[in-house]
Order: sequence, then structure tokens, then C-alpha cells
Amino acid sequence: MNDDIYNKNLEQLFHIVSKMHFKTVVQELEKIGLYKGQPPVLFMLYKNDGITQNEIAEKMHISKATLTKMLQRMEKNDFITRKKDEKDKRITRVYITEKSIKLKPLIDEKLKNINDTSFNNFSNEEKELMKSLLLKVYFNLKNI
Repeated sequence: MNDDIYNKNLEQLFHIVSKMHFKTVVQELEKIGLYKGQPPVLFMLYKNDGITQNEIAEKMHISKATLTKMLQRMEKNDFITRKKDEKDKRITRVYITEKSIKLKPLIDEKLKNINDTSFNNFSNEEKELMKSLLLKVYFNLKNI
């Protein structure tokens, strides 16, 4: 595959690089027991501990059933706890555990290493240009 990487069109190359980056992140985080889909839950909880299951599902654009299964696995591995809301027992809130709090520096380090490796031989100007171009793609797609 590497032999013909230079012959790929922009769309193909964008897809290959995106997929490779995602796969690398998944592989690195699996080494510490986090599986596909789980890191975004933790990142939400780091910013807003005690968010409801429904809010997480909405923000991640996944079904409640999919999220429930993911949270069960995370709870089993002591990454999160779930508790009924004190005022409204129909609502379940999700909280990070001490284990997840202690893992945050390691997660951040792994993601920084991937980022640093990804952009290893880029100048600051090239990084800013890439950011600008990716933002254009983002807003183009957002407007569809």
C-alpha cells in the first residue's frame, strides 16, 4: 500500500490518514484499558462530571442503547459510576472515578505523543495552514 500512496487522490489520502490516526489512537488507549468510543465519554466527564446519560448520547450522536452498553463496560472496569439523580430518579448521572482521574495525565501524554509524531516534521506555518484548511473542510461539510 505504501508504494502507491503517492498516487492517491486527495479524498483517498484524507480518508487513509484519518483512518490511520484513529486506529493509532484506539490502539494506544486500548493499552490502558480504554476501548473505542470510551475516551470521548471520559473527556466529557473531565469537563462536566455528573452529566446525564441522555446528554452524553446526544453529544456523541449515538443511541441510548449503544451508550448504555458502553457505560456498563466502563463501570465494570471502574472508569465511571452511575447514580440516579437525587431530584429526579428517572435521570441517571455519570461520574468519573478516581481511577479515571489518575489516568488523565497518561491519556493526555499518549494523545500528545501521537499528535507530536503526526506533525513531527511540520513547521509552525505548515501546522497553521493545515488547521486552516481542515477548518474549511469542516465548515463546508457542516453546511451540507
